[in-house]
Amino acid sequence: MHFNKNQNQVKLNLDIYGIKFEEIPKNNKFINYKGRLSKDNRLKIMSNYDFLITASVTEGLPMTIIECLALGIPFITTKVGAISDLLVKNYPYICTHDTQSIIKILNKIVFDFYNKKEYLSKLIIKSNAIYDKKFKYDNYISYIQEYIIDV
Repeated sequence: MHFNKNQNQVKLNLDIYGIKFEEIPKNNKFINYKGRLSKDNRLKIMSNYDFLITASVTEGLPMTIIECLALGIPFITTKVGAISDLLVKNYPYICTHDTQSIIKILNKIVFDFYNKKEYLSKLIIKSNAIYDKKFKYDNYISYIQEYIIDV
């Protein structure tokens, strides 16, 4: 099942980053290998995308997912490592790392992107709230003030 062959209205273009993809064929009009994603510009680059796909089979600390939460980017992900700790209840874009599962979730997120904008917006707000609660610097300042300085 090829996503773009089965879609009449939407064509998906992928920008791919990472060392493992250096050998990807360069002649595909829908896949663009962009090299390594630099730590210096990754947030600026990521903020230009509609959504992110990270179908990892192993994931320790999922920094890319945390960055998506902070930037307000919906993402397709697997449920490995610590990723479950970062997902809102019933997060809808979870796949396994096999092709059929990724295609199924791609269809869902593309449909939601074009047909359920309010739903997607609420999901992004809830996901960003997880980032604010768990990772925002201001929270650590208040914890320090409450538990250390005010003692």
